[in-house]
Amino acid sequence: MAESTISGLDEIEAMLRQLPSKVEREQVVEKSLRAGASVIHDAAKENLISAGSVDTGLLANTMRITRQADQRQGQVIVSLKPSSKLSMVIRKGKGKPTRARPSRYAHFVEKGTEHSPARPFMRPAVDEKGQKAVETIRDTALKAIADVARKLGLKVT
Repeated sequence: MAESTISGLDEIEAMLRQLPSKVEREQVVEKSLRAGASVIHDAAKENLISAGSVDTGLLANTMRITRQADQRQGQVIVSLKPSSKLSMVIRKGKGKPTRARPSRYAHFVEKGTEHSPARPFMRPAVDEKGQKAVETIRDTALKAIADVARKLGLKVT
């Protein structure tokens, strides 16, 4: 799982603090983070496909954007990772069928093993599209904040 720190969004943070409800703040933040994560998601999926890292397509097709909230610190965390609930039964030749879960092998694809070369898909996605993701987060947050402000009858410029 790739992590990035976003800084320089002080204007958005100040505007978020002006929203009257914690629920509204969290909705704006979640919507914005999901939009940014979507940019990375699409790039990671494209990297898997273009690098020939797709045998069954299961890893590429189970990448999900998930939300967690840390109520104690007032944080909303959005993660991009393969679903742990989805799997596929695979049989190689006449061997015993096995259940493949992308959440258990995605890191081996990204980093490699002693038997398999690394085929990075997540780190290049963050490196290539990270700035676009930050811009998407910022733009989505500004639009969502303006929408909430309009609903509250505040003048938006």
